[in-house]
Amino acid sequence: MPANQRFRSGKLAVVALVLLVAVFLAVLFSGLLPAPNRGDNFTEFYLVGPDNKMHDYPKNVTAGSETLVHVVITNREKTDTNYTLYAQYSSDNQTIPFYRERLTLTDSQTAERNVTVRPAIDAAQLRVDFLLYKNDALDTPYLTCRLWLNVTSAAVAT
Repeated sequence: MPANQRFRSGKLAVVALVLLVAVFLAVLFSGLLPAPNRGDNFTEFYLVGPDNKMHDYPKNVTAGSETLVHVVITNREKTDTNYTLYAQYSSDNQTIPFYRERLTLTDSQTAERNVTVRPAIDAAQLRVDFLLYKNDALDTPYLTCRLWLNVTSAAVAT
């Protein structure tokens, strides 16, 4: 056999061996590596601004005036789920609840709520907590969204 043909035969043998090893490794590791978990159960919980995007939230408000905050909850738990949406104002020395609603959502169902925020106290940094509880476990929030407001008095705003 001429040297040229032996070189080609050797080259083909190496390529065949590399492919065989690659196939063997692919089969071997395909059974050992965990499959990606596409079945995660979770809940989407977020606030959106006036244009239904996650920005342009209210920042500056006048004490006693109303501001709407749009809250979105989507159930991805793969079962009907009971939620309690709760909102409260929190400052340095006090917490004031102002909203509570119980909801039941089927899998993939979305609930959108416009929650009226009307702080009655002046605070340079008033924290507004939106707490989501799941399945009547009201001791610890399942999810939390937080909004910071600068609240000025009506006398200063005029």
